[in-house]
This record gives sequence, C-alpha cells and structure tokens, in this order.
Amino acid sequence: MNKILLNGKFVDEHEATVAYNDRGYNFGDGIYEYIRIYDGKLFTAREHFERMLRSASEIGLDLNDSVDDLISLVRDLAEINHVSNGGIYIQATRGISPRNHAFPTPPVEPVITGFATAYQRPFKELNEGVSVVTTEDIRWLRCDIKSLNLLGNVLAKEYATKYNAVEAI
Repeated sequence: MNKILLNGKFVDEHEATVAYNDRGYNFGDGIYEYIRIYDGKLFTAREHFERMLRSASEIGLDLNDSVDDLISLVRDLAEINHVSNGGIYIQATRGISPRNHAFPTPPVEPVITGFATAYQRPFKELNEGVSVVTTEDIRWLRCDIKSLNLLGNVLAKEYATKYNAVEAI
C-alpha cells in the first residue's frame, strides 16, 4: 500500500483525506511542484523547492519549511514507497477554514500533501517523437506561480486527446 505525505506524516493512501473546506479544494488556493526521480535521485529538487517557496511567497503563504526540509520529506516519501524511477507531486494549500475569498484571519496552518508514483521513462517516445497539436494558451497571467489552478492545462490536454495527439503546445 502506498504512503501519502500529509502534513509531515506518512499515512496509508486510504487514510489520507481532503477536508471539504480546504482552500485548495474550494478555491485552488495553493501551489505545487512535481519532481522527477531518475535512478533514485531527485532531479533538480533544490531548484523545484526554491521555486515552490517563491510561489508561496508570491501568494502570501508561509510554509514554515526550508528547501532542505522539503527535500528531506520527498526523499523519505520516495524511499518509503520504493520509487527509484518516477515522480513526486507535492502541494501546499492555504489550509482549512470557512469558505471566504479573503485569507483566513488569523492565518491557519497550511496543508501539505504529496505522493510518489513509479514509472519508467518513455524511451520509445523520446527517441521517435510524438504527435502534438497547437492551441491557444488560456492559462492565467501569473504562470510564474505554480498554482493549483491547472484548468487551462487540462483543457489543452483534452483538446490534444480529441485529435489523437499526445500533447498540446
């Protein structure tokens, strides 16, 4: 059974829950990073977490974690799940509070979750290439912030799928 990172603890995936009033769930009020793992090594983890902390700062979210803290957490997450090739998704939300667009006052603890997925690199596709389509970029104007709001990406991917392409550019 896979273990999920939930606020600094590793819990069974069937025990991990999302609160109905988590601001990430209600508003997309949070940030994320996705880090590849190649042969047991986290790929550019420091750079990913520097960006994550910068994104957190840009949206006024205090994570109370250092880059080294976050690297240690995801390294442990990969090890616990025996993932040596794959990826780790980690996200932080502004936390659980009554539904209101304004930030909670006083601030609440952020919710940090993550999971590890094992998979091999798609060598055939890397060597032979894949089909793509072009589409309008409808993402929001702050693409420098890796926010949870990926609806533009989802719609672009669905457009690609509709035309039997692997990706939309």
